[in-house]
Amino acid sequence: MTNKRNDEARRYLDAAQKSMAHLAFEVLKSPSPGIQGLRLDEEYFLKRTGEEVYEFNIEQILTILTMFDKEILLAVIDGSLAARAKTDLKQALRKERKNPDTIPGIYINYVVDSQGRQPTKADITTILLSMERYIAEFDGVKVFGKVIDSLFKPMVVKDLKYCQNGNQKAAAEEFIQGMRHRLAGEPDGPLSGGISEVGFSINLSSRLANHEKHQESVSVMTLFDACGRYEFAGRYSIQGYAVVRTISPHIAHMAECLVSRIACSYIKWGWGFNANLAGASVHGVNSLKILLASTDSKGKESWATIEAEASTSGVDEENSRLDEQIAETRKAIVEAVEKHAGALDANLQAQRAYHIQFKRLRALVSDEAAAPKKG
Repeated sequence: MTNKRNDEARRYLDAAQKSMAHLAFEVLKSPSPGIQGLRLDEEYFLKRTGEEVYEFNIEQILTILTMFDKEILLAVIDGSLAARAKTDLKQALRKERKNPDTIPGIYINYVVDSQGRQPTKADITTILLSMERYIAEFDGVKVFGKVIDSLFKPMVVKDLKYCQNGNQKAAAEEFIQGMRHRLAGEPDGPLSGGISEVGFSINLSSRLANHEKHQESVSVMTLFDACGRYEFAGRYSIQGYAVVRTISPHIAHMAECLVSRIACSYIKWGWGFNANLAGASVHGVNSLKILLASTDSKGKESWATIEAEASTSGVDEENSRLDEQIAETRKAIVEAVEKHAGALDANLQAQRAYHIQFKRLRALVSDEAAAPKKG
């Protein structure tokens, strides 16, 4: 059985269409139904389902989910964000990116074409071959590697730029193997669900720019991008988007882990570009001046002020959706009870009719037994 990224996404989408509460409960399911094997973040989320911490973590997840623009969240889940960034989500994503960089947040990257379309199955197959050719030079003479490394500056002279150690080599190999399994069940054309990379930054604009320039980025994604540029010059590039701001420093870690899970961004099974568990680099929030209780000398608002003035539109929408869901659930319960009650009434009437008939038959038998026999 091939673990399908789109099946996992569908589970989250179905839950999100009901309410953010449904999605929160779905996210914490470990292991995932329908998947053979464990996800990279399985242990992390499994530890957060213990009886003593479950309620707290549900509240954290709900806080993050209700800060999302609903349509951006759905696009993150199904992998359509890059394409929709050119159409119906263009304004919403521009607004999110223009938020002050004093507010940290979560971003997501894809390697897509100018219209936000994912690479095709055929193109990915070609890119994987180039990636294999590149990492094959890890212990040998760098010939093809120098060609790939020269596409983005600065070029690494001695080692491979995108494969500088054994861990990066192993990550690239796992991605290639997983992606080939994933492609085996995919139709021709752009890859459904795409390939994403999720991260956290205290300065989203510069962080996204660095990814595009292959500076301090994720090695699997940048190698894929470089090989794509080599094979199909100008066709694909890294495009990144700010998707949600973390208005509380206490949820930064969970926010990156949560978005990584719902976006299916880990390299396992070829789903994404992230080779390491999310949440390891959020310590940067501790150095932010906005953690102070008041506005600093340069006029930057404190985190406390930002949190207090944060939009509650997501919370209001969630409350409305929950009210609708409660009403629908109550209606369904009433209908089920009425249906069940009707069946019970019919059964009771049948039993009464049976007993009446039984009494009549017993009376007839008694009368017949008591009657004098002829002859």
